[in-house]
Amino acid sequence: MTPCLQFPILNHIPPKLRKFLLTVMMISVCTVSFNCYSQSCKTIPSHFKSYEEAIATVKKLHFTVDEDVNTSRSTFIQAAHYYSCDGKTGYFIIRIKDFEYIHENMPIAVWKGFKGSSSFGTFYNLNIRNKYQMIVN
Repeated sequence: MTPCLQFPILNHIPPKLRKFLLTVMMISVCTVSFNCYSQSCKTIPSHFKSYEEAIATVKKLHFTVDEDVNTSRSTFIQAAHYYSCDGKTGYFIIRIKDFEYIHENMPIAVWKGFKGSSSFGTFYNLNIRNKYQMIVN
């Protein structure tokens, strides 16, 4: 019998039962991970009291799409991050001159355009700024 290195406590259990138990444990872990992940997108409030609250909430949740882009070549944009639950629209957080702005319901196609643009600042000003604005209460 080969020792079970990951779970030494299972070494005394017959191999077939051990394999079954490990399979059940892995399925349980995957199910719990999926359920926790799903709840993250479902728990996003529809309204925020401030932009700071919105940014902090979005940054701590788990999303299907969670991407950033290297903005080091830009003199205007310091950082940019995109978060989406459904892979169609999402939140866009951008840092300009040490201040973060958040946009919502931004299509992923706009994010892809931003990432591939030759000038992040120009693309932002023409295609994102004053569009997809988040309104707080």
